[in-house]
Amino acid sequence: MSHTDLFGSLATPFAPIVNKLTEQSLVKKAMHHTIQVHDHKSLPKYSHGTFRRWYKKHVADQSQYRRQISYFHGCYVNYNDHSVGQNFIRVMNAMNIGVQLLEREKCCGVPLIANGFHAKAKKNAELNVSQLEKALESRSESVISTSSTCAFTLQEEYPHVLDVDNQKVADKVHLFSRFMFNEWREGNLPKMKPLNKRIVYHTPCHLERSGDHIFTIELLKMIPGLEVQVLDSECCGLAGTYGYKRENYDVSMKIGHGLFEQIDHSQADLAVSDCETCRWQIEENTGLSCVHPLSLIVEALE
Repeated sequence: MSHTDLFGSLATPFAPIVNKLTEQSLVKKAMHHTIQVHDHKSLPKYSHGTFRRWYKKHVADQSQYRRQISYFHGCYVNYNDHSVGQNFIRVMNAMNIGVQLLEREKCCGVPLIANGFHAKAKKNAELNVSQLEKALESRSESVISTSSTCAFTLQEEYPHVLDVDNQKVADKVHLFSRFMFNEWREGNLPKMKPLNKRIVYHTPCHLERSGDHIFTIELLKMIPGLEVQVLDSECCGLAGTYGYKRENYDVSMKIGHGLFEQIDHSQADLAVSDCETCRWQIEENTGLSCVHPLSLIVEALE
């Protein structure tokens, strides 16, 4: 779970088999006693094939747009859930903006940092910064991330934790909601139909730290017919790979308990969060599905 590119590359070709195996109670017990992943936790599911492979079949469609942005998709979109990236492209195209991928991309480094692999994380950061610079020197006006963790890491963690200079690109890297809110406020918003749903929004820790959660909240409030309740959020307890570890599981659940109770008592249709690990934790410990904000925007598109 720390070396996401390595294991994502190995698992995606055999995703149905891998996903089925990791659901088995015997496999969970074995992981509990060997690699210390608590047997009450479910590992993230892999997609069959990568998002980058899917994108290659659709890249020609993006060149028709005058405006272009680059997309840092991150490991989760590439290996686990293509729909977040696909939804992002649909929304950008509805705003008459084309989407390009970086020529190369590595994990932003957070899982590596959290598990003590700082040298590997720094190598990833140096490659990513060079690719961001190259993208911004071409047609791209900004680099957008759909993950609050990735966006925060590219902007803040590289210089402060890994000592990697990102000055040339930091102010051009944005979380999707900040970029989209500014576009919508200037009048570049797609036509949307009313959703008539009630959702609860959980603010991820990285987003709270950056202050960008307000852009996601305001973006959600601009979707017609959507009733938005902002939860009194604290950490969900998972904290990346922290809550998966056998020795941390009980503490993780205590941290998230108040959040889980709020969600279960909310009578909402859905929970929403920008962070993939928050969504895993919420879905595993509450009665609600938890989706990325872009899912609702795409659902509202006419």
